[in-house]
Amino acid sequence: MIKKEHGNLVSIKRACELCKVSRSEYYRWFRRPEKRSVDVLGQKVKRIFQKSRKTYGTRRIKKQLAVEGVVASRQRISHKMAEQGLVAKARRKTRATTDSNHDHPVAPNLLADNFLCTLRIRYGLRILHILQRAKAGYILQSFLTYIAGR
Repeated sequence: MIKKEHGNLVSIKRACELCKVSRSEYYRWFRRPEKRSVDVLGQKVKRIFQKSRKTYGTRRIKKQLAVEGVVASRQRISHKMAEQGLVAKARRKTRATTDSNHDHPVAPNLLADNFLCTLRIRYGLRILHILQRAKAGYILQSFLTYIAGR
């Protein structure tokens, strides 16, 4: 770094003396790998979050990252999620809507599972409406006899 900036004007030894840094510390800093500008952890957190249909929180994301071989704390994952505006959906509370354990009388089944009759009436009314628009009275009469007979 010093050689690139100043060339042969200043030696590394003299530059370290001026900055009050040991030469070993300078070389340790010089050989240290550069930090990546791409946020790999943030991308992985976002991918896992969206793959889970936005339901995973920090605990589950941490487990998934561990499976992939990435070690990160929950707090760091939380910060990455907050940076990207990722918020997990809260799980809906289940609620019991039927109480079958009671001594009250049960209402009788009036339909008796006779859904065929209701279907005939429903489709009959639709076709009746179509025939009325067509003003075909004789067809209407034969159709109603056909439905009633089935």
